[in-house]
Parts: sequence; structure tokens; C-alpha cells
Amino acid sequence: MSKAYLGKISVKALTVYCENLDRIPFNSMIMADKGINICNECEQRGISLYVPHGKRCHSQMTSSAVFDTKRISNNRIIIEQVIRRLKTFKILANEHFISMISHMMPCCGICAAFCNFREPMYTF
Repeated sequence: MSKAYLGKISVKALTVYCENLDRIPFNSMIMADKGINICNECEQRGISLYVPHGKRCHSQMTSSAVFDTKRISNNRIIIEQVIRRLKTFKILANEHFISMISHMMPCCGICAAFCNFREPMYTF
């Protein structure tokens, strides 16, 4: 979980600012949406970047691209469900004063820990 950030920031800038890529082991693979261009940052750290295939340049995807996209989509569904679980905590659903920002990070961590106590989510 990244640190709280005040103001408007792009996903790429937040990823670099929070040093999340520095925590990923060498030769790992991460997944990002099409709009997040972190290829150079990943390459510098020896991380493989997977971006889902799109249909824009080709009339039809290859069978291997369809298989990869389906496998990745199943994992994305799990990730979205985990995020939804985290959002069920009322303290995270409300707006807070900027002066409370130092207290929100521990609250987010505690809520995430409570989510870990729930039953696991699996891909099938």
C-alpha cells in the first residue's frame, strides 16, 4: 500500500515517488494498465512489465494472446475484489481533514490487516 499523498498526481509519478518499484525483487513480473507507462522504470530495476493485449491494431487476437488475457483478467478480478473489501471499512469511505493525514496511514494498515483475516480469494 502506498503512502497517502496530498493533491493531484499521476499513477506513474506516485509509483516512482512512493518507491514501490524498489520493493519488487529483481526478475519479477508486474502488471499495469495500458495507460501507465513505466517501461523504463521497470527495465532499470530488472522487472518485467506485462500490459494486457489490446485489439486496436489487429482485427483478431491470437489464441495465445486470448489465453494470456483471460488468465490476467481472472487475477485482475481478484485484485478488484480485495480493493472492494478494503473499501467496506467506514473510516476509509469518508473524507478527512488534511490535518488527519498522519493518522490515516496507520488506519489503512489496520484495515488491510483485518482484510487479511478474512477468507482468501482464489482464482479458478
